[in-house]
Amino acid sequence: MKVLQKRQTMQNMTRPLKQWLCDHGGNPYPSKPEKEILARDSRMSFVQVSNWFANVQGDNVTWSKRVKIYNSRVTGNAEPLSVSRRQYI
Repeated sequence: MKVLQKRQTMQNMTRPLKQWLCDHGGNPYPSKPEKEILARDSRMSFVQVSNWFANVQGDNVTWSKRVKIYNSRVTGNAEPLSVSRRQYI
């Protein structure tokens, strides 16, 4: 698989996870049933989804700050994120 294709595939896989996190910024801890749905939607395993959320929650940076940091570093074909709720800005 070419690098660009692999990058695009990873972006597509994590898109549902990032969207869930944006929608649940006040409580960024999905339940087991939510993780199962996210695993299905992202074509990842349950363990991969759990690990992704553990890595994202690894420090005490708020989600809105994390989005701003990510967007300041995004380059190339990477998709910028947005904070969808006014209260998290």
